[in-house]
Amino acid sequence: MSQKRYWFRRKTPDEGWGIAPGSLEGWIATLIFVIVDVGGVALLGLFMRNSTHAWILVAWAFAWLAAFLVLMFATCEPLR
Repeated sequence: MSQKRYWFRRKTPDEGWGIAPGSLEGWIATLIFVIVDVGGVALLGLFMRNSTHAWILVAWAFAWLAAFLVLMFATCEPLR
């Protein structure tokens, strides 16, 4: 029986509170999230420079954040 490999691990008390990337897959997922979220907001901001629809930028950022949080908690060590 093989042990499940977690993408994200619990932080130790010395590191602080929360979870952090614990494998290559976790780091790649984090990098993709940063590129897509920050890059998407930057690109949308360029195209919507004179628009009054700033809520689209906020919705984009929160949608990707929610998706990343779901991924993190689905692939992390069990939390205590």
